[in-house]
Amino acid sequence: MTTSAAAAMTIKADTSPRFQHYASSRRSMRMITEEGKAVIFINFKFITDDEDTIAYLDEEIRKGLRDVTKGELLTSEEADPMAGIKKAAIEEYKQQQAELAKQQALGIEPDMGTTEKTHLNPSSTKQHKGNADGSTSSGAAAK
Repeated sequence: MTTSAAAAMTIKADTSPRFQHYASSRRSMRMITEEGKAVIFINFKFITDDEDTIAYLDEEIRKGLRDVTKGELLTSEEADPMAGIKKAAIEEYKQQQAELAKQQALGIEPDMGTTEKTHLNPSSTKQHKGNADGSTSSGAAAK
């Protein structure tokens, strides 16, 4: 890998969205900024990418707010674990589709499994004489 390729990868990695994590000493807490925006801590944490909210919380911590501490920067996958799971599932699906397309191009039929196939026989009125002659499930004939 060339130096320019490594630099390009570094730049690409640095452009991903970053989220600031804050921790609270209380399980649930609500703060209101000067602009009237709500900052809600749920389960001891608050995660945001809003620069105004980050500046507000940093200033409050600097002024001596003891209930909140600044955490680390998080990537979008760290901030939203489902995003990472979705991304992995999509990548796996794309790989499966590429493998299937390659097999089809070579003329290989997709594996449909080896389970023995059975057929259902349609129900006939002869098998259910009670219903065919107008009787009820108890066997008594309807009048």
